[in-house]
Amino acid sequence: MESEDSVVFEETDVRKSSPARMPAQEGLEAMSREKKKKTKKSTENGVRLSGVAEEAIDFGKALSILLPVPLSLAAQMILSALGIPVKMRQQQLLQETADGLQELQARFNQDLTPEKLAQDPAFVTAFLQVHQIAMRNHQKEKLEALRNALLNVALKNTPDESLQLIFLNFIDTFTPWHMEILNYLDNPSSWMKQRGVPVPTWGQGSLKGLISIAMKDLQRPPGLDDFVLQDLKTKGLIPEVLLGAAMSMEGLLGSWTSEMGKDFINFVTSPLDDSAK
Repeated sequence: MESEDSVVFEETDVRKSSPARMPAQEGLEAMSREKKKKTKKSTENGVRLSGVAEEAIDFGKALSILLPVPLSLAAQMILSALGIPVKMRQQQLLQETADGLQELQARFNQDLTPEKLAQDPAFVTAFLQVHQIAMRNHQKEKLEALRNALLNVALKNTPDESLQLIFLNFIDTFTPWHMEILNYLDNPSSWMKQRGVPVPTWGQGSLKGLISIAMKDLQRPPGLDDFVLQDLKTKGLIPEVLLGAAMSMEGLLGSWTSEMGKDFINFVTSPLDDSAK
């Protein structure tokens, strides 16, 4: 009698638990169906599409849905075309970051697996912000700075978390010229020697004049130096100084970056760079 009750109980329990498993089963089946649909969709108008092209088309269609008015076919084609470089930029950043993390693991013997990093809220936040910034920037210098920043966050070789977010915003809004001038100001003599620029031997000069001479072969719009120097001062990366004031050459060739400026330079410098400070 007891065994019959036991059997009845077990059968009842199975029937009750079966529906609870259905959503997971349906989810797996839905994923399988979606995969088959994507496989069928990989040819459009008889032309075989790459994975990036497929995702770009999906990107364009998804974006068109968000717009308030229906789009013409030409407008939809523009959105789809824009999706291709966006996806390629996204994939390149991911690949370069993954390669860097693997090299960091080998060199520093640290656990930097995706599973481990996914448990680090600071890295996840930085990754999401870097991802968004990379989508709206194309300059090589800025994309490298973003990748280096992520590697430093992964190593926890970074300043306060609040400063991390501020520094990522700097990368987003700075031009490559900001970073070039800031690197120069951190160590003018070293910057000039590395680039084969003769170090001046004047008795005195001005900071702005020295920059103009040191970077005379680097093309940029007129007035850009003044704007960048003022911007770096406003953001606290260099001290408040009179850029045109005369001073000794010894003073001009010293470091001009603030503590915050040095932190920013370290943040955007690859931890894999053997020449990094």
